[in-house]
Amino acid sequence: MSEFNPARLLLARERRGLFRKEFAARCEVTPQTVSNWESGTTTPESDSIARIASELGFQEVFFFLQGFDRLPEGAANFRARTKITARQKHAALAAGDLARELAGWIEARFELPPVRLPDLQGQSPELAARIIRTEWLLGQHPIPNIIHLLESRGVLVFSLAQDCHELDAFSFWSDVRPIVLLNTMKSPERSKIDAAHELFHLVAHKEETGKQEEQDADEFAGELLMPREDVKNQIPRVLSLHQLVQAKQRWGVSLSSLVYRLHKIGRITEWQYRTLFVELSKRGYRTAEPNSSPREVSTLLTKVFESLRATGVTPRRVAADLGWSVEHLNELLFGLGATMMGIEGGGSGNGSGDRKNLRLV
Repeated sequence: MSEFNPARLLLARERRGLFRKEFAARCEVTPQTVSNWESGTTTPESDSIARIASELGFQEVFFFLQGFDRLPEGAANFRARTKITARQKHAALAAGDLARELAGWIEARFELPPVRLPDLQGQSPELAARIIRTEWLLGQHPIPNIIHLLESRGVLVFSLAQDCHELDAFSFWSDVRPIVLLNTMKSPERSKIDAAHELFHLVAHKEETGKQEEQDADEFAGELLMPREDVKNQIPRVLSLHQLVQAKQRWGVSLSSLVYRLHKIGRITEWQYRTLFVELSKRGYRTAEPNSSPREVSTLLTKVFESLRATGVTPRRVAADLGWSVEHLNELLFGLGATMMGIEGGGSGNGSGDRKNLRLV
């Protein structure tokens, strides 16, 4: 049998959002004992391993799987770093580690779209957005589904079930394939902006970002989702907030994002901008989006799990392969796994054999 892997204990504890002292109390051991387990100084006994697995929601086999390196903290682009607590950041990074493992499991069984992201380091945000639109043949048309677009260019997009309003999304390069995680606690409109924001980090930033890089990513997202000329053509004059509530549906963005964009491109004055935001606040539109759009989910993950289901491989079996609970799997799948849980497959497939090709059109 393989040896106990202390790095996986640390990952599981951090994904659960537990500090060492809290976890030690749950396991009825001292914090020093947990520290020794996580450093590899000592190995927990079999009864302790059972308790660890139970408290953290992983299967015992998870802690004995090898070939694992944690995602370096600087590898992920977090915005609002000063607002995110250490507990929240470590839990999110652990979700990123799990996303990498699931990505590897999928890539071993499916031929995914090749990565086709341009290197736009050094380009201005607006020019970078225009280059993307030109190279990807988007013209000036709205992007109906940003997740689908990213996946067709080789990006893997997972959900991040993180009850943390300070954490919108984050992204990183895993080996040669980029990964984006979107916080599903945000509105569908906000997640769309977040996905475009993270795309800029992937194509323009190879190192840890700061305040200016975050502002640039916001500007890129605005131009990518709401092209300057298209917005000007569609909204020659701003007459009322009701007009904008109707107009925003063309781009699938939030009302506040559209107002900000109109100010950015000079379609409204500073006075109009401030007045509109006061009205947004009064009507509660800053927190409850009017005429909200349906949430975008992963097209690629849907195809993967439909294909697996056809061969008798259920989400429960995928989780078992990884040593996870089904809940951990579902947290990354935009809820797709939950819809398939009742189908325990009648086939005898195990997801191995020839790799299946997935085309996203």
